[in-house]
Amino acid sequence: MDKINIRDDSSSNKDQILSVSSLNKKAKSFLEMEFATVKVEGEISDLIKHRSGHWYFSLKDEESQLRGVMFRSQNNKVNFNLKEGDQVILSGKLSLYSPKGSYQFITDKMKLAGDGNLLQKFELLKEELSNRGFFEESVKKNLPIMPQQIVIITSPQGAAIRDIVTTFNRRFPSIQLIVLPVPVQGDEAANAIAEAIDKTNKFLKLRATDKDIFDTNQINFNFKPDAIIIGRGGGDLEDLWAFNELVLAESIFKSHIPIISAVGHETDTTISDLVADVRAPTPTAAAELLSPEIQHIQHRFNQYEINLKKQVKFYFNQKKILIEGLKKQIKHPDEIIKKNAQMIDFLDNNLINCIIKNILDHKNNHKQLKNLLFKSSPHSLIKEKEIKFIYLKKQLMRNFKDLITKKNQEWLALMDKLNIVSPLATLDRGYSITSTEKSGVIFKRKDLAIGESMHTQLSDGIIQSVVEKIDKSP
Repeated sequence: MDKINIRDDSSSNKDQILSVSSLNKKAKSFLEMEFATVKVEGEISDLIKHRSGHWYFSLKDEESQLRGVMFRSQNNKVNFNLKEGDQVILSGKLSLYSPKGSYQFITDKMKLAGDGNLLQKFELLKEELSNRGFFEESVKKNLPIMPQQIVIITSPQGAAIRDIVTTFNRRFPSIQLIVLPVPVQGDEAANAIAEAIDKTNKFLKLRATDKDIFDTNQINFNFKPDAIIIGRGGGDLEDLWAFNELVLAESIFKSHIPIISAVGHETDTTISDLVADVRAPTPTAAAELLSPEIQHIQHRFNQYEINLKKQVKFYFNQKKILIEGLKKQIKHPDEIIKKNAQMIDFLDNNLINCIIKNILDHKNNHKQLKNLLFKSSPHSLIKEKEIKFIYLKKQLMRNFKDLITKKNQEWLALMDKLNIVSPLATLDRGYSITSTEKSGVIFKRKDLAIGESMHTQLSDGIIQSVVEKIDKSP
């Protein structure tokens, strides 16, 4: 405040004489009115932490100093251990201690100065964890598509838990939420959050009889979380510092359960955000990432039903086409008989040709041997050739007989197959074939007329008969 206007009452109270107490009270009232809300930065010196719980100190810079006090009701909210030489920022009012006439600053809030130092610590830890591979995408776990149970690690009194629970209830209320209450600000916050993450992972691996880490107050409680949400609402860098501690970063990195970090507002970035598997800009966004909307799921299932019906219809159409194709491939027995008859003729011709060829080959061989015999004049050679000729002749006859036997067996086997499908074999089983000169083979009664002659073929002969009566009953 650059200018202070002091009312000049000298004209009316020119000769007024004030007591020291009155003057001090007027000065105190003026200071507290004009400097009701002030922030000041300086270095702590002459610090006294009185047994009453109040703190007394001096706040100084290079040129001046200011006496200050912070009462117990306010200093118990300070989240760091104040000591000599700390550079701090104080919020409060300027006042005067009347009994001694001492000018002092009554402190309501205190925090360490120099976000630059915190930012430096942040960058150093960030670089260290990056070198250790804590931020690599390859080590990050995927979030569950349809989670059934979520663990939320945050303050139970903060706005963050209310936003998360409200979002889950609105989007997918069937997801079971387990809240692990922890402080999210102060010296012990990072350790408390890290311990909750470690216990959650440890508890998941225990046998049912050993699960005594958490008191859930639920009977037959099945603890099997699909993901973890850690976070808190907004604040300045100092308020969020618990989420920039190494101990918490290591617990997040070691977790086997996917973790979403939802710390502060969208513009806030912490080490926890960088190490976590997924970073959510706000606690509400974290809940949205893990809670599919019911309407969306219903729409998806409707699409699945439509696609399934299409696939079933397509499957039956394909099978229908296949059956129609197979029906066309089924041949009449008469066609099969004719085909086999042609095959028999073909094999019979091959058999005869093979026999003739064999005979000719052996005749040629015999002729060649005979010529060789006549060409060889020595008697021993003749004798040897005679012996060989006799042997070859026997071998020829043996091979010829074996070949004839084999071909006969093949021919008989084919004749048996042909006989199975032959109409004559059908007659042997007690059936008959009736025919007339006019209509040929009789299939229906309309093909006959009274007085018409007909021939009935049996397996052992033919019967001649005349139609006297046609019974129309089936």
